Amino acid sequence: MKTVNAQLQVGAPAENFYVDQAVQRSREHANRYREERSAVPGLTDAIRSQLTEARLQALLEEHRRSLCGHFTAAEFLSLLDCYQGEVFDPFGVEDMAGALVDHAPELEPLARKVASLSTGSRYALADLIEQAWYRCPAEGKSHESIARELGVTLT
Repeated sequence: MKTVNAQLQVGAPAENFYVDQAVQRSREHANRYREERSAVPGLTDAIRSQLTEARLQALLEEHRRSLCGHFTAAEFLSLLDCYQGEVFDPFGVEDMAGALVDHAPELEPLARKVASLSTGSRYALADLIEQAWYRCPAEGKSHESIARELGVTLT
């Protein structure tokens, strides 16, 4: 586990609660996605899953570009501190700015930055936070190097 400041340990193990909560809160969206595509002939669960993952990856890569230079390394650490181990569901992504202010009211300027992002960019940010949190200790890398690998430059 890598300590990035006195109060924050990147990669501290998350409770299964985060995954369970994300799955529960995402179920309606996932069911609607499957129902909307049920008429496509030959679209098995495995094929649908692969197509969904490919589409999501393309969207994340596109929206990561909008994050370049948007956050400082210190701001990104504040995001990691707020969302320690979070696994984001659609509702969590939409409430990122509110959760920041709830976590630390002095982060309101950072919350405004997050709120100003497009929906796609907030999803890319949520994915970046998750990846940095979990990959830093697993790969022995810094949060900044993970961000760079994903195409996001912190200032």
